[in-house]
Amino acid sequence: ANCAVLLVPPLSWLFLRRAVRLSTIGYGALAFLGIALLSSPSLQVGGQQLLGDALALVTAVFYAAYLVAVAAARQRIGAAALALASSLLSSLALLLFVPLAGEKLLPAVAIDWIWLVGLAVISQVFGQTAIAHAMGRIPPTQAAIGLLIQAVSAAVFAWVLFQESMSGLQLFGGALVLIAITAGRL
Repeated sequence: ANCAVLLVPPLSWLFLRRAVRLSTIGYGALAFLGIALLSSPSLQVGGQQLLGDALALVTAVFYAAYLVAVAAARQRIGAAALALASSLLSSLALLLFVPLAGEKLLPAVAIDWIWLVGLAVISQVFGQTAIAHAMGRIPPTQAAIGLLIQAVSAAVFAWVLFQESMSGLQLFGGALVLIAITAGRL
């Protein structure tokens, strides 16, 4: 999904008719380079990873389209209503895939319900509403760059919580992402 930062500018220009500053494209490219460096130990192309790589690119296309669609919808609807509609529509669409994946629809034990409700509240209610709110205030190109903070945060949490180490190259990549996010907001 981190490739969405490269796809949002042309989609924003094409569908929203918003001019994209060259500096924003540059900050997006800098952030993408930072993400590549941050992810460098696990980057592998081809071989058995080819299907995963293809699915990751498809995810990036959907994520970029989502950001542009939310930006367009925010011109006509409030953040909370948009987040609710988005959550309901995506839940219904994904419901079709449950039988295909051979998964159960509902958790079988109480602790799984707690995790499910927690994920719903944190990621859907708070996360999607925050994204929808931001899309009413900043361009989707800037949001795509800013949302890369998730990868940097994940690396920091992995370091703090699970004692995962980061190389100098990964630290440099994380710094590039933070620089791009900050510079893109100036």
